[in-house]
Amino acid sequence: MSLISKLVVVTAASFSLCHSYAATPSLPRYGIFVYSDFCTSPMSRDMYGSRISLRRFRDDDSLIYEYTDGSTHPLVAEALTLDGAAGTLHFKVRPSGSETAQLSGTISKDGQTLVLRGVLFEEPKRVYTLKRITNFSAPIPTCK
Repeated sequence: MSLISKLVVVTAASFSLCHSYAATPSLPRYGIFVYSDFCTSPMSRDMYGSRISLRRFRDDDSLIYEYTDGSTHPLVAEALTLDGAAGTLHFKVRPSGSETAQLSGTISKDGQTLVLRGVLFEEPKRVYTLKRITNFSAPIPTCK
């Protein structure tokens, strides 16, 4: 095998390795990750939307799910399962006065969005796209 052929093989293998590395979700094992679609009403200034705070410490993961109906309601998730390699999570929450709701989500490959699916309060199944929040001092955007 010539030197040029060897270089081509090594280059192709390197690109393949880099592509597979880039395809894995970037959700580090440790840290706090916040995803939100919170917004404020331009008329009432009430807040609407959902927010997830995923806490990854030691060997324990926990999640707080917040929803709004003008005021914010935080719920601690039960039965959280998280697959960091696949970028998927499943959990249950029990809103006050309601049945237990099951939610599941998929974190994007770059870790910047979370697509959340589930049913709360016997409403139709919804899909929420939450963006990762890294600037916690930024104002909450106005609802569109």
